[in-house]
Amino acid sequence: MRFPLRWFGRLSSLILLFLSISLFFNLRTYQALTAEIPVAKLHFQKKSHQHYLLTLQIAEQKPQQFELQGDEWQLDARMLKWKPLQVIFGSKTVFRLEHISGRFYDIQRERQEKTIYTLSENDGLHVWEILRKTPQNFTGVDAVYGSAVYMPMTDQANYQVTMGLTGLIARPLNINAQQAILHWQ
Repeated sequence: MRFPLRWFGRLSSLILLFLSISLFFNLRTYQALTAEIPVAKLHFQKKSHQHYLLTLQIAEQKPQQFELQGDEWQLDARMLKWKPLQVIFGSKTVFRLEHISGRFYDIQRERQEKTIYTLSENDGLHVWEILRKTPQNFTGVDAVYGSAVYMPMTDQANYQVTMGLTGLIARPLNINAQQAILHWQ
């Protein structure tokens, strides 16, 4: 009788170790958030009507280029916010940029021609899904939520996106972006 119990205990320990390591590596795909920090710069170059080449510079990564169609751009992120007790012990709000997409004012075109790109790979355990399905009293998570920001696209517009404690914030960096916001529908 002792052999099956010992075997079960060792197997359980190995599974727990594997889950812990997977959780650690998946959480490393998120970035710690302690104050408003710059996370991305966006530069738009018009190719044709409602068609733009976006150069996206995510903090400390190589610039990436995407072709977006539409009137506006949208950047999405996922956030994990911890309860005060976990914050006292060093847990920080973390986030991960998820998608960049183009948006049309016309809902029919939005349904038919939406352009969207993934910005992060989900390696290992899917922490977002696990925390979303686990009772909050058990995990110490205060909130698991998404944040998105969108602004108009125009030729030669530059924007900066920062992450604050509550979510994404977009700001124009040049006159082209400021003018696009002034004439925003």
